[in-house]
Amino acid sequence: LCAWRRTIRKFICSWRICRRAARSFDRYEANLAEMDAVITNAYHHFRGRFYLSIGVEYVSRALMGVEVYLILQGIGIETTLASALFLYVVYSIIINVLFFIPFNLGAREGGLVLGLQTLAISPLIGVYLGVVIRVREFFWILLGLAFILLSGPRKKVSWPQSP
Repeated sequence: LCAWRRTIRKFICSWRICRRAARSFDRYEANLAEMDAVITNAYHHFRGRFYLSIGVEYVSRALMGVEVYLILQGIGIETTLASALFLYVVYSIIINVLFFIPFNLGAREGGLVLGLQTLAISPLIGVYLGVVIRVREFFWILLGLAFILLSGPRKKVSWPQSP
């Protein structure tokens, strides 16, 4: 795998604009190697769990597309499940590209507007859809915090000190 990383690095450094960015990754080389080792170890030694985790991630993403479909159906927009999945994929890509925007403020709604325009649906619905998704996220966050508060006092955990 080290040869693979060197090949990727050499390819990136061949582009003049990316050389500085590639050099900045040098300080993270140990962390990247450790993450690579953990993923490789999971693949080789826990293959079933590895594929299960990928499957769960895939199903959760598909369910997010179903959520978009249900919201659109709930407000009276007739669409197909494939269109809703497409819409989810578009706004998910926009959010991932614009990861540096705090709380994805406006990025999700912009992605939804872009996807809805592609599907020839009114882009104003993208703002509404984004707000509904944010309210749903806020609800689940509040529910999780309530469970933490209701779980009572916790025991103090002492973490082992590194040598």
